[in-house]
Amino acid sequence: MGIPETKAPPPPPVWKGPALSQMDRIEAGLARIEGKLEVLLEALAADGDQDELPGMTLDGDPAGEARPEGEPL
Repeated sequence: MGIPETKAPPPPPVWKGPALSQMDRIEAGLARIEGKLEVLLEALAADGDQDELPGMTLDGDPAGEARPEGEPL
């Protein structure tokens, strides 16, 4: 009884386009991030009015306020 034969995984794909410099790759990544940030900011701006009440915690207290010193977590 021998070791069963297994297939090796295929080699990773080889980039056949023009060689990108490190600066080109950084600028491309930065452009993608900036695009995502613009979409996020637009979505946040359209999300709701500024006049909305602040969120509430599970206890019914306004979210974001400091907890009184003697109150347990």
